[in-house]
Amino acid sequence: MPFGQQGGAYLTKQPQPEAPYAVQTIADAFVQPIFGSGVFWIVKATAAAVTLAPASSVPVGTIVIFMAGNAVAHVVTAQSGGIFDGTTGAKTKWTAAAFIGSSITLMAAPNGGWATLAQQLGTVA
Repeated sequence: MPFGQQGGAYLTKQPQPEAPYAVQTIADAFVQPIFGSGVFWIVKATAAAVTLAPASSVPVGTIVIFMAGNAVAHVVTAQSGGIFDGTTGAKTKWTAAAFIGSSITLMAAPNGGWATLAQQLGTVA
């Protein structure tokens, strides 16, 4: 069937897919419970101190993205299990660079920690 054709009729508008992740805005410091994969857009006017729930509290493979929505060095700290970024040992926190779009993408790993899938600016320590 040609593109745009469905059941003998042509579609006038291409169906739009749903966003793959829900987006939640963080405007204050708090412990971040994770209920599933999602994007967390951090916009607190001063550096937000976000505490990330343990990876062991969600299904393996759950993906979370933290992104700075303003030019502030926000901090995300893992409660337990740590953040694994491909270097020796588990780290406990990611500090965003003070730029809009600074981000880290983490996946709940089988070892109970958060595995870094991608990082755009910022520091894991």
